[in-house]
Amino acid sequence: MAARGSHRTLFNFLFPITITLSFTLFYLAPLVVTQYTEPSALAEFIRIYLKWSVLVVVTATLLLYHKARQWMLAPFIKQIEEQAAEHCKEP
Repeated sequence: MAARGSHRTLFNFLFPITITLSFTLFYLAPLVVTQYTEPSALAEFIRIYLKWSVLVVVTATLLLYHKARQWMLAPFIKQIEEQAAEHCKEP
């Protein structure tokens, strides 16, 4: 139903968008910070972080995708619930 509505393009590209956003925020941004900071404790922490950041990127992608789908599908779910409630009221 949502894949056929007015937001169908956004809904169909939602997962690639969330992957790109999560990768940019949780991998590329720390990498850029590391390149432009002086060797310090922050740069060393970011280097250590980048070694295990795949888990963070995957978790963030899945959570962001779940929340975005909930946000996009909420009007459709509400509409279906209202229709079901009206249908149950009728004798």
